[in-house]
This record gives sequence, structure tokens and C-alpha cells, in this order.
Amino acid sequence: MTQHFAASWLQSLSGKLESLTQWSWTSNKQGSCATHRNLFREFFTATFQKTLALVDETKKTEFLKVVERNLYKFDELTQQFPLGCLCALLQHGKDSALTQEKVAAWVDFLLERLHSRGWERNTVSEVVEECMSPQFQKFLPLMEEALRGRLADGLGRHLEKLGAEMQSKVLEGLPPLSERAEHIMASCTKELNQWLESAPRFPSTPMVLADTLMRMEHPLLKFFTAVKDANKKESFLVAVALALQGLRTRFRWMCAAELDLESLGKELQRRFFTVEGQQGPVMEMWLSSRLKKYNIEVATRTANLMAHDPIRNEQLRRRLEQLFPGRSDTDSEAGWLHLDGPTRLADALLNWLTESSTPAGSFFCPQHTVARETLFGLLQRFGRHFETDPRLSRARLNPRPSPESTVPSLESQAQTPKMLPASPAVAGTVPGQIVLSAGPPKVPLLLKAPPAMGLLPVRPTPPPLLPIRPVLSQQGGEVDNLVDLLLNEALDGMSLEMRSKILKLGHGVYRFGTKEVTLHTQNGRLFVYRIGEVVRQVPFQTLLQEEGLLVTPKQKAVPALTPGASGVADASSVARIALQAKQISAGVTTTVRAAALPPAPFGSGRPADPPRTDPQALMSKRVEAATKAMDVSKQIVRRSVNFDDDKLLRKLLSKGLKRDEAWLASYEEYCTARGVSKRDQRHHDKDFVATFIEQNLANSISKDWAKKIIYAHDGDKKEKKDKKDKKEKDKDKRKKDKKRKASDSSSSNENLGSSNAASSGLPMDMPMAMSVYGHGMPMAMGGMMGHLGNMMPMHLPMLGDVGMPGVSAETEDHRTRKRAKPDRGEKDKEKTKKSDKVGKASK
Repeated sequence: MTQHFAASWLQSLSGKLESLTQWSWTSNKQGSCATHRNLFREFFTATFQKTLALVDETKKTEFLKVVERNLYKFDELTQQFPLGCLCALLQHGKDSALTQEKVAAWVDFLLERLHSRGWERNTVSEVVEECMSPQFQKFLPLMEEALRGRLADGLGRHLEKLGAEMQSKVLEGLPPLSERAEHIMASCTKELNQWLESAPRFPSTPMVLADTLMRMEHPLLKFFTAVKDANKKESFLVAVALALQGLRTRFRWMCAAELDLESLGKELQRRFFTVEGQQGPVMEMWLSSRLKKYNIEVATRTANLMAHDPIRNEQLRRRLEQLFPGRSDTDSEAGWLHLDGPTRLADALLNWLTESSTPAGSFFCPQHTVARETLFGLLQRFGRHFETDPRLSRARLNPRPSPESTVPSLESQAQTPKMLPASPAVAGTVPGQIVLSAGPPKVPLLLKAPPAMGLLPVRPTPPPLLPIRPVLSQQGGEVDNLVDLLLNEALDGMSLEMRSKILKLGHGVYRFGTKEVTLHTQNGRLFVYRIGEVVRQVPFQTLLQEEGLLVTPKQKAVPALTPGASGVADASSVARIALQAKQISAGVTTTVRAAALPPAPFGSGRPADPPRTDPQALMSKRVEAATKAMDVSKQIVRRSVNFDDDKLLRKLLSKGLKRDEAWLASYEEYCTARGVSKRDQRHHDKDFVATFIEQNLANSISKDWAKKIIYAHDGDKKEKKDKKDKKEKDKDKRKKDKKRKASDSSSSNENLGSSNAASSGLPMDMPMAMSVYGHGMPMAMGGMMGHLGNMMPMHLPMLGDVGMPGVSAETEDHRTRKRAKPDRGEKDKEKTKKSDKVGKASK
């Protein structure tokens, strides 16, 4: 195409623009707007760009002014803004302020459409289609960062109205959306890691954490899976899981200080760590598996790098030494660094591994995931350059390391460490300190290849260190409450391997393997209150039986025998010697702590140091006091309310909903967090109601309505019991009276019969010829007897023995008397027997 032809073509386009009619909805339906669409598409083709490049600047400017003058004739929703941005770009360039202003106006117009009519799905689809069009994609690279963020935020609020297929298409076709999601995710990860480093000290306050968690409610974070960087996504999830786990364990008191934290945490767990179906919440299981994976990888890579690269080994040691503060001869607490939780040692180790790993970027480990055991294993490999406290929770520099080579060779590292003498104490250590022995733990010898192959010696990978923090791994360890004391007693006699699987998460909260267990005490006994989200209320021994960990009572140790005496060896001493040998073989030796001298009498010793006011220590004490106060309130609730009484729980819930506004608000938040739409408490199960009451009754237990229900319930129980006991006593008394009356009547009958016999003057053993009947006996006995004085037949016994009713040698008492009713079968037998005897007598 020549310059002359390009000029004539532009002139023809100008004529078409001048002859256009204004676009309208009616003309579009009639099909008279085809020219508008054809011209609009032609202005954005590559041929049009080449045509403008062939003409001079004057003709180019004149044509673009014609386009701007006829912009009102195009569709105002889809065509005017793109053409205006194109004219500004072709006249002034992409860096011009006018071009940026035109593009910003276009974006603002689209966002205003969403804001005003975003509830309509058709409007959202139209705006999204325009953003996906080639005309809009042409100006995406020209947008400033703030403008791209505003566009992504505006579209992100309405993406849920589209289908899943359209959502994935938009996220792939509009880079600002995924970039904005990645930016928010990275900033939240950074804020959470900073909060975890210094929590609960200022500035890591509950309010700061609540602000960060509220930022995570951004609608674009629901589509964080569209981010292509897998490491950033995993770092984000790990940081969120660590923060939520902290809120459930050691920072539980923050939920009482900042009420929104609990609901925000539950919502985030539902959004990021809940699998639909039978699995449900999987945060604890997922985080535990990730921590184990990261610590194994860190321990393995560190061991391999230190064994094969002495230069990097020395570089790491110097970096670690620079992180430790200086020691002081007067202050025994100076120079320590904590190994638990977020620490600078872990950050330095991760940075060193990232720099040393080849190829670059092959190693990844999120912050705050390195366990104490992994750091202890690292310091152990540097020999006597470092020392730890007896609890292995802190470390510091050893002022006088052993005179060994700074960079140990591979062969020296493979040798078995020797046991250090226990006495005298190592110079520069305090009694009770654990000094790391020279060299790493014992490992197999190096595998050497033949020289002809030219291969480097390869050290077998050492066993990975456990990433779990066992807080009850030592029998009789230090405890800080009654629950810890009773738990240590219950686990007394269990192997160290099994005890190492039990770790303490907070006051009364422990993890047994993969289960989170809440313990409490009742009358000096240890009970399991909850396992996970299920309230159990069973003795601790029941849990041990279910897990197959029931410990048999430990036998008492036999007293030590004097030399030369015969007897059984002390089992505890043998176990202690075996444990020390195991520690020595692992490269760790201990020095015996000197016995503390008794205080001088009458305070004649050195005066005590004045207390120091440390803001951090004061804040820690306040946090500990708040945590203990919350534990006490929970224990009061657990002792005051019987959580097995479903009727009492539902009565508490219903009365609180009627009379306490705070209780009602908490119940609505609780139902919303659980995703429950029915607020009627009659439709919920017992566990649902019990969990809510346990979490919220501590705040309302001092109110009148709660006191009336709790204490009135106990009074009703006592009153019912008293009534029941009284009723049983009355019943027993009536039975005794009835028996006494029956015995009295029978005795009176016997007395009356004996008196009648005496008055008649007849002896009991009368001869058979005498009559036994008194005067006036009727004659209708069927021949058994005649007139008075007739003889009884000789072959029949006395009528009293026959058992005829109403006839006896004794006079019968005719007073009414209640007799026990015989069984029906016995009645029939008696009637048959009597009829037979009467028949024989008649014969």
C-alpha cells in the first residue's frame, strides 16, 4: 500500500463517518447499524494501524479529529469509550496523561454499571464480555497498578454470579484478577508471619490480627487457587493455619478480648480447610502432615550439605553465632535464644538452605515451621560451640569451645563421638547445662567407591528428626497446673517413645497423636472433657484404654544395696544408666547440677536483687493471668453444670435467649459460624447445645437468670430425692404395721382356742369313744355323725385332721382378717383335695 492509496482510504473512511446516523436501540433492531459495527472493528485491525503509519502527521491528526467529532454516533455502552481511548493513544502516546485519563474513565464507567445494576446477571455478563474483548485487552498493559487493582476488586465482587466455567475463563483471560489475588495473598501472609513472630507482645495485638483476618474476606481470595505460584499458595495456607491454631490453643484468651476473632477464624477454616462430605474440617491433620514433611526435608538437606561442603558448613556456623547475644558474667540469663516458636535461628537456617540448594529455587519451606528438635540437631552437629539448658528449650554460645578443628573433615564426622568426662565440669558452663559433644551423632561409615570410577564419597542420609514437640517426654517433668501433675502421674511408667507423642497445646489442651484432647479435674481426679469437637466427660483411664495405652501400676524401686551385700539390682538405676548411655551415644553429655546451698539463717546472706520491671515480662504475665482466668471460668462452668443433663442445657439456652441480649447475639453468631439456618434450639442435638453453653456460659454465669436455673436445678434434685426417700420409708412402715397386725391376730386366735379347750374340760388326747361335738350340732352331715353322743367311725381320723372348713377342735376367731390371696392354681388344688376328703368321709 502506497502513501497516496493510504490517504485516499482515510478520506473514504472520513466520508463514512460523516454520513453515519446516530445509533439507537430501534435502528439496531432494524439492522441499520451494521456500518457502525464494521467501522468499529476496522479501527482496531492491524491494517488500520499500518495505514496511519503511511500518511503524514497532519493527515493523521485530521482523521483522528473526525473520529472524535463523530463519537456520539456510536453505541455509548460498548463503542464510544474504546474509540476515545484509541484516538488518545494514537495522538498522544501510551504515557500521556490524557491517554491514562481516557482509560480510567472507561474503567470507571464499567465499574459504575456493576455498582448500579450488579444484581442483574445479564449486566455482569455484559461487563465481563467487554473486559474480555480484544479492544479492552489492548489497553490492559497501559493501566496503572492502582487502576488494575480497582478493576480487579470491582469484578471480584460479582464473579460469584457467574458459572464455574465462566469464572475460570475470566481468571485466565484477565491477568489483573489473578495478580490482585496473589498480591492480597502475599500481603496477608507477610502480616500473619510478622504477627506470629512477636505475639502476644505489642504490636501483635488481638486487634491487629482481627484486621488481618478481615482482609482475608476479600472476594478474590475465594479464587486463590487461580494463582500459579504453588509456593505462595502454600505459604499463605500455612500462615493462616498457624494463626488459627494459635487462637485455639495458647492465644485462646484473645477471643475474649476481641469478640470477632472466633467468628472470623471459623469462617476462614470453613473456607480454606473444610472438605465437603464426610471429612469436614481437615486443618489440624493437614498442618501436622506439612510440618512433618518440612522438618524432615530441612534436617535431611542440612545434614547432606554439612557433610559434603565444609565451606558452607563453616559459613552457616558463623551466621548462627552472629545471631546470639553476648554473655554476661553477672547475669546468668544473658545470651540465650529460644528454640521454640518463631526464632531467628530458623530464619537463618532457611535462608542458608535456599542459597545453598542447587538448582536455584529447588528448596522451599514456609516460615515458622522449623521445630525445636530440628534446630537442636543442627546445633549438635557443631560440637561444643553451643550449649543448651536442661529443658532443651534455649541455646547460647559456649565461651570456650573444645580445641577441635574449625571445619571437621568428612572422616572425623563419621567417627563415633566419645563420652566426655562428667567431672570436673567443662570450663565456661554452668552446673546443670547440657554441652553438645564434639561432632554429629554416630552414623555409619562412608561408602567409598573405587578410585577408577571418580565418584565422590556419599554419606548415607541421617534419620530425620521428629518435628513434634514432646512436652511430657520426661517423667516427673516441670508442671504448671494440677492437670499437668495428674497427667504425669497417670502416664508414670509409660515408655519415653509413647510419651513423646503427647504434646501440650495450652492450659489443659493436649494432642495425643492426631487427636486434640481437653482435660479437666473433678474432685482431684483427671477427666477427659472433649476429644476434638465431641464432648465425652469420661475418666482419663477410659481414654488410655480406648487407645491401648493403659499403664500398669509402676513397681516401687528396690533400695540400693551396699557394696558386698547380696540382693536384687535396682531397676530404676539400671534404666537411668541405660538412658545415660543412650544420650552419650547420641553425642550429648550432661554435667551434674550442683546442689543448692540452704539459705543463711536470719537472712544473713547476700540481699536479694531488686525486682526489675520489664515491659515484655509484664505483658507475658498479663497474658498468662488472662489465660488462667479463662481456665478458671471454664472450670467453674464445668463444675456448676451437668453437661449430660439435656433438659438443663436446653432450659439454660431458652432462658438466655429470652432474657439476655448478649446471649442471643452470641447464639446467632454461633449458628452463623456453624452454617445452621434454623435458630430454634429444639431442632439441634445435644452436642450442638452443649458446645455453645460451654463457650458462652462463663460470661453469663453471674447473671440472675443463670443463677436461678443452675442453683434451682440442684435444689429441685435434692427436694425430689428427699420426697422419694420419705415415700420409701412410709411404704416400709406400712408393711411392718401390716405384718405386726397379722401376727397379733394369729396369736390371739391361738390363745382363744386354748381357753375354749380348757373351759370344756376335755383333754386334748381324748379317747375315740367320746363325742367331740357340742350340743346342738345339726344332723345334716351325711352319716358322718348321729345324735349327740354317737361315735365317730373307727376308720376315720378326727374331723379336725380331715380339714373340713368350719369344724375344728379349737374355736375359730370370726373377726374379719385380710389374708394373702393364693394363686389360682393352688386354689384349684385345695378344692380338689377337700372334695375328695369329704367324699371319703361320707362313705
